[in-house]
Amino acid sequence: MSSTERVRVSDPAHTVIVPAYNAEGTIEQAIRSVQAQTTSSFEVIAVDDGSRDATPELLERMAGDDDRITVVRQRNAGPSAARNAAIGRAAGDYLTFLDSDDLLMPPYLETMAAAFAREPRVGLAHARAWVLDEAAGGGRVRREIWPPPGYVTGSSAEPAEPAEAVVALASGNYVGAVQTASRAALERAGDLDDDLHQAEDYDLWVRIAIAGFRVVAAPGTLAVIRNRPGSLSKDELELTRGVRSVCERLLSVYDVSDQARAAAAGQLRVADRQIELLSGGAPGRAALRRMRLALGRIKRRVLAGRLWYREPPPEVAEAFPELVG
Repeated sequence: MSSTERVRVSDPAHTVIVPAYNAEGTIEQAIRSVQAQTTSSFEVIAVDDGSRDATPELLERMAGDDDRITVVRQRNAGPSAARNAAIGRAAGDYLTFLDSDDLLMPPYLETMAAAFAREPRVGLAHARAWVLDEAAGGGRVRREIWPPPGYVTGSSAEPAEPAEAVVALASGNYVGAVQTASRAALERAGDLDDDLHQAEDYDLWVRIAIAGFRVVAAPGTLAVIRNRPGSLSKDELELTRGVRSVCERLLSVYDVSDQARAAAAGQLRVADRQIELLSGGAPGRAALRRMRLALGRIKRRVLAGRLWYREPPPEVAEAFPELVG
């Protein structure tokens, strides 16, 4: 695209926030998925969080071709600070949080806008996603979407009331893979907490519900998330510690119902057992967990045809042929 053909949009309805740290392998695809939306009324704010790879150059090149893309660069400060830097610059009425390795299906933004329009009291809408299982080798798509059926509270027809959402969130983070919050909800609930390095988004969803906004799961499967190889045990431990911090806030800081506190106390007990297990404090249970993981790997190999599509779902293949071809 030449400089004379660059896309411009004023007063966008949507701001898509993409924090990026050493994301040269995925960031371009993530932003391309935004550019392919069925609505053009959006801006992208990509925050380079002190990357040491080619991420800054990729972002600058894309911004040079599309005036809807703004690049913010900062020293490495973590995902909360990166998202907050973008929130402070956002012009849209609806702010979408997209990780640098995830993708939006083409109707994502349009569907989210409709979910908010149906019910003015909605402050947070979230989406189910296809799972691109790179950790299993290749670009296979899992048959089970995330979150799985029955896991998500609320629906497009019956959004969760604020009090109900607080209790449900105190029991566990049910919010789907990609999320969109209204500007009004963020202004009342506040930014993400820089002191939380894991589960910071979970804490924000809780505060949005406490602030009196309804939570809704948008219809359809609207995103693609990647299951990537990496240090799962370390990530799981840190995430569980983050969840524990949110539970403690529900118990001692936030003004919530007794029902919500009871739910948070139950989740806190589960988190404590999980932290003990993951940090090596319970060697017997840790050995049992390793055995279960090994059996799970065997099961996945045996049941591969049931776990992954042999051919990717048509809508995923059409939207992202370079990933699943």
